[in-house]
Formats: sequence, structure tokens, C-alpha cells
Amino acid sequence: MNWQDGTGYSRNDKIRTPSVLRCKIGALEIVVHRIHGIPDTWYLTCRYLDIKDHRLVGEDLESCEHQSIAIIRKALYAKIQEMQDVLVDMQEGEKGK
Repeated sequence: MNWQDGTGYSRNDKIRTPSVLRCKIGALEIVVHRIHGIPDTWYLTCRYLDIKDHRLVGEDLESCEHQSIAIIRKALYAKIQEMQDVLVDMQEGEKGK
């Protein structure tokens, strides 16, 4: 996975500590980020899967990356199953004509 720092830094920032990491896979963009005013907590957002500000449990960034991938994978499998069910319903509807 190719995670990239998406943090907006000021020119005057001497220490550059990421607060936003992005990983793009096809149409999917996974964002692990902090929310201003909430210290020491990471969140997951993935617009493609309608996941917004899902709180991650890990304390360090690496564990949050792994946790976010697991959450995304689970959501993708659920979406695939949902679409397969729709296809089955469509096929059954066409048979009834």
C-alpha cells in the first residue's frame, strides 16, 4: 500500500508530523486523519464507501493504517454481497416476465 502524507504544512513548520495520510487504490481513496481539537485520536474516511470520521482504536499511525485496511476490506465485501444480491433479484425479476 502506498500511503502519502496529505497534511497541509506551513512553511514555518520545522517539525513535520503527519496528521493526514492518503492511499488511493483505483476509485477508492482511504484517508486516515486527525480531527482538529481532538488530540491523540485517528479517524478513517472513505467517501466511496460512505465511511466518514470512523474512530480508529490504534495508538500509533501504523496500527491505524492496518486497522483502516481491515475496515475497508470488510466494507468492500459487504458492498460486493449487496450488489450480488441485487443482480440475483434482477435476474429473478426477468424470469417472471
